[in-house]
Amino acid sequence: MLHTLKNVEELRKAISLSAPTTGPDPVKLLFVPSYLTEANREQFVRAYAQVHGLKFEVVVVVEDVEKVLEKRISMPDFDEILSVFGPVGMHDGVRNEFADEDDDLYVDNGGVHDNMAIFHQLPFLQAAIEDFQVVSVQLHENERPSIIKELAYVIEEILGERAALIVFCCELDASEQEAYQRLMEYVDNQDTSNLFNSLNSGAIPMKGRCPFITGMLLSKSWNLGVSFEQQPIEEVGKSLVCGTASWALKTASA
Repeated sequence: MLHTLKNVEELRKAISLSAPTTGPDPVKLLFVPSYLTEANREQFVRAYAQVHGLKFEVVVVVEDVEKVLEKRISMPDFDEILSVFGPVGMHDGVRNEFADEDDDLYVDNGGVHDNMAIFHQLPFLQAAIEDFQVVSVQLHENERPSIIKELAYVIEEILGERAALIVFCCELDASEQEAYQRLMEYVDNQDTSNLFNSLNSGAIPMKGRCPFITGMLLSKSWNLGVSFEQQPIEEVGKSLVCGTASWALKTASA
């Protein structure tokens, strides 16, 4: 599907037309499917429309990989990463701060492969915001809870007060309505124990569960409000957990 993204201006227009008419909330976290498909393309547009026009020093993209990583949490050592719309610089400063903060975060290429989720996120980021750099983070798809908690802690410590957007690549297929209802009970109650148990056991069959849990831990730590798409989502191939987390959402729900 990436080959269908021909023109950044065309995509920028689509994102602009989907942007909130009241102006964007100060979004801190995005939850977006890992890979662009024909079925979820409009979800990508609507998700990135939520950050249209916002300014970020750094965008961190968290994704999982199938292979077990020697370095539990890996960050590629590239100077830049190539998108279909051109190169995007890596934020070497934040990447090094992450590595210095915790022994399980490494600047390492062990998670790099030809179809990383970040390749699917970058064109939409380039169309939605300007003048940003990225940090790419990978961890194993069945990583243990202690490592997930360490990643959330590092992001919280380093980026809590900075103009940063964290993108979590995850999806729960639209066919899993019953599982979604259970998931939302845990999310609304900030019940991280049942969240961990249900996702780790496969009772809630989410792809990208480790990035998703990391996002939920950060939402709780930063006291963010979480909102997934409210419109009916029934088509197989679309995700039920596409949305945002922000302080404005938490204030609105108080």
